[in-house]
Amino acid sequence: KVDINETYSRNSKGYFGVVAQDVTTKDEGGQVCTNGLRATPTGQYSASGPSTTISGKGRDRLLYLQGSTVRDTTYFLNGCPVGARDIFTIEQGILGGFFNRHHMSTTRFIPLLKPKESSSLPPVVAVLHGRFSNTIGDLAPYECFALGGPYSVRGYTVGELGAARRTGEFAAEVRLPIPRFNTQCYGFFEHGTDFGSSKTVKGNPTDFYRRAGSGSSCGAGIRTGSVRFEFIRDMNAGKGHLFATFGERF
Repeated sequence: KVDINETYSRNSKGYFGVVAQDVTTKDEGGQVCTNGLRATPTGQYSASGPSTTISGKGRDRLLYLQGSTVRDTTYFLNGCPVGARDIFTIEQGILGGFFNRHHMSTTRFIPLLKPKESSSLPPVVAVLHGRFSNTIGDLAPYECFALGGPYSVRGYTVGELGAARRTGEFAAEVRLPIPRFNTQCYGFFEHGTDFGSSKTVKGNPTDFYRRAGSGSSCGAGIRTGSVRFEFIRDMNAGKGHLFATFGERF
């Protein structure tokens, strides 16, 4: 990958680059795998799944252009981010596959109640987040947009909801300070959908692996340093689980 980074202003930056990829899909034994595997009732694996590459031969060589712009006005108020962040990324395939892949995300950290000037408590903050992703043209299965995961729809494993050509995600979170501990607890709701676009992916891996294609979750958590401890309810299965995750969700 070769790219050029630019800074447009104090809060805006972007980059443009050329990416070359040589992708080979292999199974657990290191053999080239041209189709996805699925366990049979006998415990054996059947290579009857969707094609793993655009070529159908287990190997792709791709060349594409990539660009991104970021507008970020966030700042920290007593250790809590407030402000706005917008990201737009686009990729255009040239060789090995002709496609246009793009995704946009917007996040707002809205202070509802600021602490007193002499206080070290974090503010009360509402977070609103949305993301839309889409691909036109050729789509390698390994480049599908995965629904589910700690940075997609919490409460699900990565890709548990599906792999799609087009996805939309929405999240809302309210963060409250915890006196004497200078940290925050929070409650949230998230939803993700593939807009029915999974069936347009070659071999429809979402249907083949019996994924839902959409899902919601809700829960609550507490932040301790850089670690988030969360209880999340998977609203598809109606079950709750405990998770520990590092870093900021948004």
